[in-house]
Amino acid sequence: MTPYAVFGGACVVPKGGNTLITLKADITTYGDGGQAGEYVDFYITVPSPITGATADAIVARGAGDYASTTAPTASSSVDRVYPYRTSLTSALACSGSCTGRTRSATDKVAVLTLTGTNSADAKLRVALNIEDDTVPAGAATGTSGATYVGTTFGLGSTAARALDGALSITLTASTTATASERLWTAWPITTELVANYSKVSVWYYPTISATTTLFISSTTTDAYATNTIASTTTAAPVAAKWNYLELDVPAGSASTSYAVGIAVVATLNTAPVWNIDAFKAYNDSITVDISGNATDAGTAYPVSLKTIGGSEKALGYFDYTNLRAVLVPTSEISIGATPVALEMITDTTKVIAAAVSGISRTLTLSIDLGSVDVAGTLTAGDFRWNDQAVAATTPITWMNGASPISVTLSLATGN
Repeated sequence: MTPYAVFGGACVVPKGGNTLITLKADITTYGDGGQAGEYVDFYITVPSPITGATADAIVARGAGDYASTTAPTASSSVDRVYPYRTSLTSALACSGSCTGRTRSATDKVAVLTLTGTNSADAKLRVALNIEDDTVPAGAATGTSGATYVGTTFGLGSTAARALDGALSITLTASTTATASERLWTAWPITTELVANYSKVSVWYYPTISATTTLFISSTTTDAYATNTIASTTTAAPVAAKWNYLELDVPAGSASTSYAVGIAVVATLNTAPVWNIDAFKAYNDSITVDISGNATDAGTAYPVSLKTIGGSEKALGYFDYTNLRAVLVPTSEISIGATPVALEMITDTTKVIAAAVSGISRTLTLSIDLGSVDVAGTLTAGDFRWNDQAVAATTPITWMNGASPISVTLSLATGN
């Protein structure tokens, strides 16, 4: 740990007393290249030995002009100080009564209130909606490993099953072989560089439970495996239901040939189909943890944030496997010193377990705000946002206030 400053000059600590030493640091301004999340670390190191010799870094003299200690070097530090252009606080409350509620297809389950400061607006920026209604121009398909005789696969689109928009992409495979091989499909991002974002995510609906990989490639031809720069894999997704995958975009890349895609492994004589939808690239998001009597019948049902009155600001889908919904902005959310209230809306006729006579069903929604612990480690929370700092693809995950914030809704008995 390299110090930024070294104390110089005489400092006399009276016998039986103490001397206050104040540490200060200048923070590089935003205009001069300062970035949010860079910290100031204050600490004091006491060198040794202290023998009373004038050559010592610290000379301790008491009555009779004797020196006091030859103890090893010691240091004392405090929590790291993280400078930001602005800060963000949040509160979560029931929309209406928390108890005795009835189900609704458009239930306003909670109100999330965000408050910033006067110094600069905190922002949750709009996600990139990757083309997933029709097969994008330049989309590629291929195999990784052996290609078996009779293999056919292709891309299409269908209105029979869709989340985001009217259509979803279909990856269809069939073969006369009984062995397995890995198929992939990828398409280029033509509107913006994926490198401008920190995450990509996708929802997919497989007709069989087979290993599925979400990947980012540095090229749009022969994309999977050889040119993969990041990937994440689920070995056994739930068949005949929507599944969710998300992946960090590698930092520091600037390729203009990025493609994103899905790779799958299956025994192909079963003619499996993967529906692919809600493909997003984003920096900022809000993750809502969901518990209580949540049910898998609600998998991939929309959870949205809307302004009071109905303008959509963020959208996600209920991920039953992980009991959460990751909400990504569909419209910029800009928060200054004036609180911004957003209604959280979902279909409680689907996401809460079916009614049972004499039983009251519950649903708990919670959000972790993150924290800074005593060792100075920044612990990520469920908010990813930006304070308009230089590093636009490095979202802030720390929030003000006690964590987590949560509400619990209970339905009327038998509802």
